[in-house]
Amino acid sequence: MVKFENVTKTYHTLKVIDKVNLTLSSKSTHVLIGPSGCGKSTLIRLATGLVDSDEGNITLNGTEVSAISDARKAEMYGYMIQDGGLFPHLTCEENIRLPSVVHGQNSDDFKKRFEDLRQMVALSSSLLKRYPRQISGGQRQRIALMRALILDPPILFLDEPLGALDPLVRSDLQTELKSIFSRLGKTVILVTHDLAEAAFFADTVTLLQAGRVEQHGTVDDLMDHPKSEFVSNYLKAQRPPPSLAKLTEKMEKQP
Repeated sequence: MVKFENVTKTYHTLKVIDKVNLTLSSKSTHVLIGPSGCGKSTLIRLATGLVDSDEGNITLNGTEVSAISDARKAEMYGYMIQDGGLFPHLTCEENIRLPSVVHGQNSDDFKKRFEDLRQMVALSSSLLKRYPRQISGGQRQRIALMRALILDPPILFLDEPLGALDPLVRSDLQTELKSIFSRLGKTVILVTHDLAEAAFFADTVTLLQAGRVEQHGTVDDLMDHPKSEFVSNYLKAQRPPPSLAKLTEKMEKQP
């Protein structure tokens, strides 16, 4: 479980997170959405301890983030960013192995975990010998996912993990990720600006605006019972243009 209690964060005079109270249950997928600058990524950075809150408390499975040592963080959660964040001077396999080396994971445990993850993301052993620049964007994201999961943490944070991919690759990887989340049974917190993507992944959705929680619940709750004018306007802005909507409807009717 990930819990935010009266969390506030200010940069200079700008309050980017404003008294957020939010509880995200274990072994479920939660999606943070909202316009640019609303605080989605900042919440992730606060939860991972990359930045400190000014006020309030954040706990991961009952442990305060501020009390988690750097050595334990990779055991508590995996973290995946938009472009994967792979080190260009390391091979893909070396990127995946890095947390294992830093945290002294048993060699046999690493080998078994590595092979299980490789098969799960459907990458060949030969590809893992290449450098990040030598593989595609979708493959880099699969490598980043393996690295985030190599120590088998209970929580997985993903900050716009598919945002830089082209639509076809993104669609395929969405399907794969959803299947992986279901198999692993971990607590997943995912940031996106795409409501359709949120609806595809989420058990619960949190819509943020100006550092505040505007609405939290299921996608159906959000769509059917918007709690503010901002929520209604946000939903309207997410609708495709009429011509695109007609094309989508036509394609869905095709056998």
